[in-house]
Amino acid sequence: MVFFVKYEFWYNHLKCARRNGAKIYGVSSLFRPSHRFFKWYGGFFRKALRLFDHFYTQDQRSKELLNSIGIDQVTVTGDTRYDRMLAVKAKSQENEIIRNFVAEKPVLILGSSWTMDEEILVPALSELREKFKIIIAPHDISAKHIEQISAEFDHEVEYYTAFENLGRDILILDTIGQLTNAYQYADLAYIGGGFTGKLHNILEPGAFGIPIFFGPKHARFPEAQLFLDHEVAFTIEDSFSFEKAVEEALGKRAQINEKLAEIFAKNQGAAKKIISSLS
Repeated sequence: MVFFVKYEFWYNHLKCARRNGAKIYGVSSLFRPSHRFFKWYGGFFRKALRLFDHFYTQDQRSKELLNSIGIDQVTVTGDTRYDRMLAVKAKSQENEIIRNFVAEKPVLILGSSWTMDEEILVPALSELREKFKIIIAPHDISAKHIEQISAEFDHEVEYYTAFENLGRDILILDTIGQLTNAYQYADLAYIGGGFTGKLHNILEPGAFGIPIFFGPKHARFPEAQLFLDHEVAFTIEDSFSFEKAVEEALGKRAQINEKLAEIFAKNQGAAKKIISSLS
């Protein structure tokens, strides 16, 4: 058996697998009308899709798009990442550094932030640091970029790798691997990439039941629209709209936590459905 996840369609690999008698499956497959498979010039690319024995799609729209080009071996099972994120949450461990940093104040996390996210949010963060402990986990953890972030706050920050517990309001995660555990301490989370169309994983903080913020370019991510439709997430355009959204989210914190739990309960089980179908 060979499994291709979400957007992966490697024609030569598929042909090789087919020639050698392997069964080929698409898992958590996601399609949009803009994909080349569904264009007038997409004949060659459609050949790749027809090499699959079965597709397990994230949503009904993907199934209908495949059906429209004559591919009927399709089952809607949902996104396996919901299962993955619930498993990650269940395995989250206490982090002494982060626990000591946050103390008793509410916590706002910037997860996987890009330079554009940081530049837009700095004015708001300068105000919000009076009410929150702020954890910044930048996508780029090079020394140069960490220094740039620190300079925006006059270097009045803590660094995860050199934590001194100085009572400051901003902690920079200048290393990888700590963000997931940090979400358990958060009250709010801004996720980067929404100003470039490369939104990072919003399901991860969602599993922890926290209100989520991101930029306006999220069309490629169905979970973003799902969260917006259920009013557990907020899009922001600038620093001012971010401050307004933070205030609104804090007032709805309990309801958002409940709604997110319902969303994850409804969407979990994709992995079991796929395994059951293959058995």
